[in-house]
Amino acid sequence: MKTVFALFAALTLIFAACSAPPLKGDAASNPAELSTSAPNPLTALATAEPSRLDAPLRALASQQLAKQGQELAPELRFRLHLLAGNYQDALNDIAALRAQRGATAQTLFMQHEVWLRAQLLLKQLAASGSGAASIERALTHAFDETFAELDDIRAAESFSAFIANGAIQEQGVRAALAQAATGDILDPAASDNLLRQFQVYRVYRDLLPLAPALIAKHDAARYIVKEDVLIRTPDGTTLSAMLMYKQTSHPQPALLMLNIYSDTARLKSSVREMAARGYVGVMLDARGKRLSPDPVTPYKNDGKDAHAAIDWISKQPWSNGSVGMFGGSYSGLAQWAAARYAHPALKTIVPAVAAIPGQGLPMENNVFLNANYGWAFYVANNRFLDDAVYFDNARWNALNTRWFESGRPYREIDAVDGTRKSGSSTPISMPIGSAKFHGASSIKRSIFPCSASPDILMMARFPRSSMCTSI
Repeated sequence: MKTVFALFAALTLIFAACSAPPLKGDAASNPAELSTSAPNPLTALATAEPSRLDAPLRALASQQLAKQGQELAPELRFRLHLLAGNYQDALNDIAALRAQRGATAQTLFMQHEVWLRAQLLLKQLAASGSGAASIERALTHAFDETFAELDDIRAAESFSAFIANGAIQEQGVRAALAQAATGDILDPAASDNLLRQFQVYRVYRDLLPLAPALIAKHDAARYIVKEDVLIRTPDGTTLSAMLMYKQTSHPQPALLMLNIYSDTARLKSSVREMAARGYVGVMLDARGKRLSPDPVTPYKNDGKDAHAAIDWISKQPWSNGSVGMFGGSYSGLAQWAAARYAHPALKTIVPAVAAIPGQGLPMENNVFLNANYGWAFYVANNRFLDDAVYFDNARWNALNTRWFESGRPYREIDAVDGTRKSGSSTPISMPIGSAKFHGASSIKRSIFPCSASPDILMMARFPRSSMCTSI
């Protein structure tokens, strides 16, 4: 996302033309010894819940710091200091990393800084005899204090660090623990990986329940935020959108992104970065996503839906009549589809790594990519995202093996997966320029058969015969 936002300067032109020693007492007193020699100290913890790993991994981090200390890479060292309870040392390491990486890294590891500030506050209160404070109050104070120091752009870039999937992080800890607990001797690389995974999980375990409300409070102080905008299209479809912009007395240019990945927190992160730079940020959900009551139709209607949204934007009192589009992958291709309709308010598009039929979608060099099959479930199973299905790595890894061993053509991969439904064949047609992209034989199956239309073969630049013989 930051790479894409580096293009904002170009967009603006287009619109105009048209470290300290460890502190005593920071670490746990006499932590339990976790020797890295045989037997492996983590073997007994192999099936432990991540929430019960605080004490043993605190001890492991303390031991590693005692043995290696300044020899450790700074990025790992700050994580070990955090786990060991050396909170000021961890902050010093983060400051050193920012200085080393330059001006563009001044918001690096902001979520960890807030957590560390909260822990230091709790320690100060305890030492002063002011009584115990809750971690929730300490985090709120640290968050408010930290973000009060940041301008709109740096705050917007930092807020995204407070968005994460706790369930996936927990899975990462479990997998890292299982790997580190294998073998008679604790493998150093596996140990480092576990400590990294757990450190991230540990911070977010406290932050994630509070982050949405904290971010919303700061957004309300900086911007006008509208999360539930509905746009009616000429064909009777209802699209949903999210807006964010600064309160000003004059109309502003708008930046539009059409996105099928309806994760409210991440979508808000994107429009916030637009608004921070002086645009009206508009995140348009693909048809059928988030608040749209219509069926989910990936790719098929993106061009005309974006055109309808651009028309709506250009007529709003906060709009100066200029709209730009940007984004990558799915959003990149949506821009080309929108450009075909040539709305006069659409002044520029800035597509990045746009999805391209025949270049990874659904195949490349005549080889189909199985990830496209799982993707269809991810975006079309509900109005948001089906993380449970998409991140079921065991299912997809097993499917790859079963399909390869079956010898069946790619068009039957859904049957191998056990998801084929009788009568579920509905081609998806997506206009791009003068050609049409005929896609999956159903949204949920994401199959691209040679019997659909020769246009997909033309766009993929493969002769029909080679395509059909290979699948």
